[in-house]
Amino acid sequence: METPKLLEQFKKGMEEVRKLNQECYEWIKQIPPQHWARRSHFDVVINNICECFNSKILEGRDAPIINCLEFIGEYIIKRIVNVDKATGPLTPTATKILQKIKDEAEEYISWVCGNGKYQVNGPCQD
Repeated sequence: METPKLLEQFKKGMEEVRKLNQECYEWIKQIPPQHWARRSHFDVVINNICECFNSKILEGRDAPIINCLEFIGEYIIKRIVNVDKATGPLTPTATKILQKIKDEAEEYISWVCGNGKYQVNGPCQD
């Protein structure tokens, strides 16, 4: 733990785990804390988010600062509205993509060959 604040948060979290499940708490205590928070993919996720955001605001970047800020604000508001339209865990766009994949998958036929093996044929018999 690097800072007193993090150490305090860590202890508080561990106490909550202990209250919920003593056996789990004991198991977690056996693992050294340096193995818990490796953040191996955190930077990749943040970088992907930044790249996506930057690609979306390219059009507004060449405008004067006020227009650029208005463009960014409008983009963010559109994103918020799009996410608010979601009725499930996915946004409408992600739902459409997943539905398209599901529809395509329905065209495949599987045959049980036995011994845990299957033959899958697509619409083009591929």
